[in-house]
Amino acid sequence: MSRSLALVGPFDARPFLARAQGCIRGDAGSLQGLGGSPISLLAETFIRRGRDLLIVSLDPGIKDEVCIDGRGFRICIGPYRSSSRARWMDAFAGERAWVRRILERERPDFVHAHWLYEFALGALDTGLSHLVTAHDAPWTILGLQIRQHPRGIPYRAVRTAMAYLAGRRSRGMTAVSPYVATHLRRYSFTSAPIEIIPNGFPSSCFESSPSPRRSHEKTTFVSILNGGFYGLKNGPGLLKALVRLAKKTERFRLVVFGDGCGPGSEAERLARTLGIAHLVEFRGHVPHAQLLAFLSTEADAVVHPSLEESFGNTLVEGMACGLPVIGGKASGAVPWTLGGGEAGILSDVEDAGELSLAMLELALSPELRWAIGSRAKEYAREHYHIERTADGFEASYARARSCALGQP
Repeated sequence: MSRSLALVGPFDARPFLARAQGCIRGDAGSLQGLGGSPISLLAETFIRRGRDLLIVSLDPGIKDEVCIDGRGFRICIGPYRSSSRARWMDAFAGERAWVRRILERERPDFVHAHWLYEFALGALDTGLSHLVTAHDAPWTILGLQIRQHPRGIPYRAVRTAMAYLAGRRSRGMTAVSPYVATHLRRYSFTSAPIEIIPNGFPSSCFESSPSPRRSHEKTTFVSILNGGFYGLKNGPGLLKALVRLAKKTERFRLVVFGDGCGPGSEAERLARTLGIAHLVEFRGHVPHAQLLAFLSTEADAVVHPSLEESFGNTLVEGMACGLPVIGGKASGAVPWTLGGGEAGILSDVEDAGELSLAMLELALSPELRWAIGSRAKEYAREHYHIERTADGFEASYARARSCALGQP
């Protein structure tokens, strides 16, 4: 049966296994997931709205296709080769072929592909009516690779070329922030109009109520460095700011989450070298639900030292919990995500002195933390709720179909 809408991109199907109506084909027990929380949340919203949904993804844990059928959805997942060298050597040809093969067999009325790489290219190869959502800034990522990880340049160069091909072929495109849209236009990835539709977050993210913390407690800062401690995430810069902050007060602690930020990591050794190990706790990668629970119950503020973000999911998760967020005033989409400073504090995160002063201001004033956090929560609820995001995409689908039919 043809389904009306297909969502194509990184996705973790494992939470859907329990909802399968006795129809799972393939080795579903080997699924590992590719992440893709924006697609998961969008899928849940569309299923709740009664959409007849097809979800197409890839997974490194399987050798052949896995299909999962449930009420209102079908999930089809092809293999994703574990070797990055094998993938980039043929420009992800195998992965693109699986996406195309599944879509040509299922024949959805409309395809919404996420990320300008193998998922978008596989979808575009079908010739089906489509919308492509861009989630990152390819040239910026390539530039970082050239400066900091030269061995990875061939992989990233192929990815950038794939993004160019997908962008030039797309007839309808959205981006998660004005920063991404500007990047794509500046470097000629596309000449088509780009609509801004940010990532969305569910109602459950907004359920906690911000309240002033007791003033005698140490202020708990949280930093979530998904993607690693170094490079654009600027973990060392954050620790240098802490050295400055510790000279003025030690009434704070920093808890760091993310890959490469666990106990015994190089990040922890750097903190020890800088003499601030007693002020920093490295938790590493934890389940997303555990992270959100920490934000809503133990954190006082979020400090995000990243030098570049295409949107910044972790910023919004902190805002949704009613926490003040410190972010980079020149860090890609961060100023936009924080409402130009309306919903957070913008700082030069490359300047340890300026970043430490922003943290000091929050550390010494529970009232200020509560005031900024309250504004942040309302701003996030108004601008980044998943229902608003889904409404935006529904309207984009309708416009894309009209254009395909030659209607005004």
